[in-house]
Amino acid sequence: MKAGIITTPKRQKYLPHMINQIAPFVDSLHIYNDLEKQGQPYNMRRCMRELLTTAKKDEQVLIMCDDGETVNGWYDYLQALLKAAPSEIYCLFNRKRHLFKEENIKKGYTKGVFKGAFYDVATVYINQQHLPDALDQFEKENADNPKLINHYDNLTEAYLVAQNIEWVVSTPTLFEHVGVNNSTLGHNIGGSFNFIGNR
Repeated sequence: MKAGIITTPKRQKYLPHMINQIAPFVDSLHIYNDLEKQGQPYNMRRCMRELLTTAKKDEQVLIMCDDGETVNGWYDYLQALLKAAPSEIYCLFNRKRHLFKEENIKKGYTKGVFKGAFYDVATVYINQQHLPDALDQFEKENADNPKLINHYDNLTEAYLVAQNIEWVVSTPTLFEHVGVNNSTLGHNIGGSFNFIGNR
């Protein structure tokens, strides 16, 4: 497994803790620091392009934003999730109440195409070497939709929904969004509806 975290010089409050949580369990960890303030879409795009296009077959690629956190044992939880719910895309953070039905919480996941419910706080991609090019093409085809350009997870979700590509949401979530009140991106999405660390 390899991993990447996007950050900016003014968004590194939580970064050291995340590095300490993730680094021991991955073969490589890459930090993408947006030094010239080119924006979240730029930074996430370059992170995904570099890590996904160079991934080996079946290699797990964990991509995160810098204001997330997880729990001790996250790696084991993740491997159990991947075994229980085979997929190529996993959302490890979510806050949509309707996804956390009792039956989903019992089994630990839900799978489908969930409009309005894709978050890039922490996402795992497998065999998605083609995805960066597909997203670039989809963005060109939808250049008149400014919402797709605002945040890269909006673009990713719109593409997945348009192509009817399912993804897995961990229930409870394996990651929490801790930077809920001071996002320098103006993207105050709030915390997880059901974070495993709150159990």
